[in-house]
Amino acid sequence: MADRIACINPNCRRTAPADKYEQGVMIICGKCFRAIPARFRQRYRELKRRGKRLTRLVQKPRTSHEARAKQWDNISDQMDRADRVLWDAMRAYFTDAAAPPAGLDNFLKETGIGL
Repeated sequence: MADRIACINPNCRRTAPADKYEQGVMIICGKCFRAIPARFRQRYRELKRRGKRLTRLVQKPRTSHEARAKQWDNISDQMDRADRVLWDAMRAYFTDAAAPPAGLDNFLKETGIGL
């Protein structure tokens, strides 16, 4: 399994090739990504857009090289923290024992059993 990276959902058996990603990277397969609540998907896309935009802004030649490097370090640290918080929340969603399995709440509502 060293040449594969497992999805963050422990019940999912999907993997991705490790040679396509950096060391220590976490992945979530498309099926599990669609199963998480919309707020996680929205936050993921928001962080991705914000990261691209900030990268473009910092690379503009408006400021000195030293100022840009310092700005980039600050922005990079903030984005890394936000990314870690999001991935921890997504992983907790799948591993939280108190939460019902993904999709169960909709099934229970449709059958009239759920709240």
